Amino acid sequence: MKRINNLFLNVYLMFFVKIFLMKLTLLFLLILTPIALIAQEDDSGFTSYWDKGYHLDSNDGNFKLKFGGRIQYDEAVFFQDAQNENAFGDLDNASALRRVRFVNSGTLYKFLDYKLEFDFASGDAIVTDAFITLKNLPVVGNIRIGHQKEPFSLDQMNSSNDMTFMERAPLVAFKKQRNSGLLIFNTALEQRATWAIGFYHNSDANGKSLPDDKYNVTGRITGLPFYKKEENKLLHLGFAYSRRNPSERNYNISSKPASNLAPTFVATGPIENVSKNYTIGTELALIWDNFALQGEYIASGLEDDVNTYNFNGYYGEVSYFLTGEHKNYSTKDAWFKRVTPNKNFNPVGENKGWGAFEAAVRYSSLDLNDETVNGGELRNITAALNWYVNPAARFSVNYVHAMVNNLGDTDIVQFRFQVAF
Repeated sequence: MKRINNLFLNVYLMFFVKIFLMKLTLLFLLILTPIALIAQEDDSGFTSYWDKGYHLDSNDGNFKLKFGGRIQYDEAVFFQDAQNENAFGDLDNASALRRVRFVNSGTLYKFLDYKLEFDFASGDAIVTDAFITLKNLPVVGNIRIGHQKEPFSLDQMNSSNDMTFMERAPLVAFKKQRNSGLLIFNTALEQRATWAIGFYHNSDANGKSLPDDKYNVTGRITGLPFYKKEENKLLHLGFAYSRRNPSERNYNISSKPASNLAPTFVATGPIENVSKNYTIGTELALIWDNFALQGEYIASGLEDDVNTYNFNGYYGEVSYFLTGEHKNYSTKDAWFKRVTPNKNFNPVGENKGWGAFEAAVRYSSLDLNDETVNGGELRNITAALNWYVNPAARFSVNYVHAMVNNLGDTDIVQFRFQVAF
């Protein structure tokens, strides 16, 4: 009963972030309002409209601006067995703002794109994306420079706004998601295939390079051997490779049990004198109308002065839209985009609707044991129910059964309230 009471009491924590969110909203309005006024004063030059975010486009096609953001608020309740509680302590029910972001992106003079995004969930402004892209170049296609996602893993490339589950599978611990550098990418075979290769400097969370001269190389290729757009049917296959040079020759892999509010359950600890690190990943996704299947396998190898270590992880998931919608796959980017309900939530009037409902289940495994490293083995069963209220709002419930070899089990019930535009 104490755990359930704490869950509802945690809701009141939202009042403590009220002033913080008001400041962010004011900042957003200060940026947006002058641009909206310009658009109103010059109807012949610009058009403003709403499409999953606020857009401002020039009528000659040279300029396109978009302003958006996201709020993700999480609650979690933990139920541990005695062995798990002995290993990790008594886990308190918790709540947190998972992500609070504002983003501005667009096109300047047709052939140059940019994106600038900050996350305020930690209380500070953290750069998530800050890059420019030169488009439609001969032979190479596109070149992107700045702080960005490295092209690796379908689960990582999907936006956190559009993931089926609240958290990505634990195997994403093998690969840093964002880094600073240069990416070359393009489509092929009439967008039935994509390729990307990036060269990255080791950098911190804000994109500043670390004090070394080491670079990483990451590449990804994807293909659609089967694709029927009109019938919402496709088969996606992908392969990625990353060759990395750890800063200061130290390396550490750790993971939580598919819940950001949980502590770390498995970790290799510092592996010193690492001279080489490579990671490979394979991807598969099948969409068959309102049914979808997705899976990945990732293996990571390390070499130090004495040993070679090999760690691996995988997941498989299935999802089904109970209300007839389907996942939205981008052939240009080779990952999933926002789901739009057939009918938005509207409980009154003639156009009544209840949004879209999606059910999903995932099994995942992460093995961090090899040679002299006993980082642990984590297996998760995750079930999800998503309610897409409209294209901008979603409520999610996840149940996670986390099993750590020799350290017991934990059941986690977690909720997310999301607005993203």
